[in-house]
Amino acid sequence: MVDECHQQQGGADRSARRLTPLALKLQNKIAGGGPIPVAAYVEACLKDPDYGYYIHSQAIGAAGDFVTAPEISQVFGELIGIWCMAVWRQMGEPEQVNLLELGPGRGTLMSDIVRTASKFPKFQAALSVHLLETNYVLRRQQEDALRTQIGNLAHYDSAAGLCQSALQTTGAPWIVIGNEFLDALGVRQLVALDGVWRERTVRCVQGRLEFGLGEPPEPRDAGWPDARTVPNGKIFETIPDIDTSLVSVLQALKRDAEIAVLLIDYGYEQTRLGETLQAVRRHAYEHPLTSPGEADLTVHVNFAAVTQALRIAGLMPHDPLTQAEFLGCLGIVERTSQLMSANPGSVAALETATLRLMAPTGMGGRFKAIAAASCDRFYPLPGFLCN
Repeated sequence: MVDECHQQQGGADRSARRLTPLALKLQNKIAGGGPIPVAAYVEACLKDPDYGYYIHSQAIGAAGDFVTAPEISQVFGELIGIWCMAVWRQMGEPEQVNLLELGPGRGTLMSDIVRTASKFPKFQAALSVHLLETNYVLRRQQEDALRTQIGNLAHYDSAAGLCQSALQTTGAPWIVIGNEFLDALGVRQLVALDGVWRERTVRCVQGRLEFGLGEPPEPRDAGWPDARTVPNGKIFETIPDIDTSLVSVLQALKRDAEIAVLLIDYGYEQTRLGETLQAVRRHAYEHPLTSPGEADLTVHVNFAAVTQALRIAGLMPHDPLTQAEFLGCLGIVERTSQLMSANPGSVAALETATLRLMAPTGMGGRFKAIAAASCDRFYPLPGFLCN
């Protein structure tokens, strides 16, 4: 989700609870089987087949719960399109190239990329577009947005389905992009207590969902901080689905093809303690337990863990850049100036949108970009050459 003032749940009403259909379903589950890990709670809120937020909700845009960078300015998508074309050129301008977007939202980013590609006929002719999207409502919006632009479009509703399909590809290289994909993969929370990590859980207390503590998790991951050095009550977060939703996909794609990856999300560069789980509903923050299934739940991304995941997938990652550094290197100021000259009536709106994307204390600093390649023939990647 995008907002310049990513508040944490402390700014929301911690006592509020709405008895949503999923809340009732989870209460019954907890009553029968006991507290569930936070990771299972987040998974249910986002992907429950009956009431999951990402299965049916509008989510993005003024009518949804949040907006993303492509919705703010067309320049963002144009620059990502230029990035994709530059990578294709570094790959040697192959006659076929697969472009995959992870979590493409309403299709706005891909629409802008394809529109940009249309100005370069050879690149456009080489493109086959692939979309990984679990949300049925958004899949329909993506098809509506892209139907007239793309003749060769493949949709996948799961990482497993994408991996299976990748086995049937012809060996053409892949360019993979994901804007605000990682923050939606869910989170596992551990709480330090007397020198031991305890699983943070969700329990039911007098008809209310509340956080609680479970047993020490086993086995312990080597990447976790030493709980003996952590004060009681401190929380450590990991993203359990990063292996199944990112690493496994990249490994499947690179099995017989070269790949390049670009991921942009809000987060931090070094592993640290602290809770970042947050909920947004109708463009306002609320406590993560308030509206199960009807609010977007995300976490801030640990880019140190993403870097490690990219290495595990067999890629060579760049160090993360801030969004402002990355877009600046791609020429966002120059492109905005061109649009302002060509559209004098839209100068204020264009300037405001670019400032929003680039603000050091907002999206420009809080969002990070990371890229990786499977082959040193097209490494380093565009946008990471300025630093």
